[in-house]
Formats: sequence, C-alpha cells, structure tokens
Amino acid sequence: MEILISIGRRLREVREMAKKSQPEFAAIAAEAGVPGATRQSQANYEKGKQSPSALYLAALAAKGYDMQYVITGIKGDESALSSSKYRALTQQQEALLNNWDQCPKELQDAISQLALAARKDRNVVNKTQKSA
Repeated sequence: MEILISIGRRLREVREMAKKSQPEFAAIAAEAGVPGATRQSQANYEKGKQSPSALYLAALAAKGYDMQYVITGIKGDESALSSSKYRALTQQQEALLNNWDQCPKELQDAISQLALAARKDRNVVNKTQKSA
C-alpha cells in the first residue's frame, strides 16, 4: 500500500537525520514499553511492510522526533498549529483562564473591556506604522 511506503520512507528519513541506527530507534520505543519494538519491526516499517503503532510513534514523538511529518508529510514547524498564533500560554495567561469562572462578573467585564481596548489601541498603532 502506497501510504505505508510513504510513512516508512519518512520514518527512515527522520531516523537517518537523527543519525540513529534501526536498533537504536527501536530501542527508544522498547524502553518506553512498546511491545514488539525491534530492529526487524523498524526495518518492516521503513519498507512499508508493516504499519507502526500509535504507541510506537508516540514513544518517538515523546523524544522529540517529528511524527507529524512521518504520518502526514507535513513538518511540525510548517503546520498551522505551530504558528505563533497558537503558541503555548504563559503561566499568567493560563492562570487567568483557569480562574475565569471564579471571578465576579464585574471583574470579568472589566478584564474583557481592557482586552478590547488594548486590541483597538494595537490596531491603531499598526495602521499608523503601516501608513508612515
């Protein structure tokens, strides 16, 4: 099946970019407790003879390997989710969101008004900078 061959080719590409052997890559998954993670299974994945399990891919992803690319052909840094628009929240932002429901309605309204005013100010500044 073509999709297995593509996944296998990209898995091999990621492994080779990391300068890892098939046994070393399989060992990463084996150490994470993935059953059947061997050099032979890695070779079969790369040849498109078998499909790597989600557990196998998750174990490699947990070590920082780009499994989004392996599965889809889209590198992690090229996806919409990696854009700065979807960056991780700061601790302060997360605390605000986590505590939002406990805030009195008056405080929620004040925070919302402040955020809207800040956005309007930023838009005015951006338009002024563009026209200058």
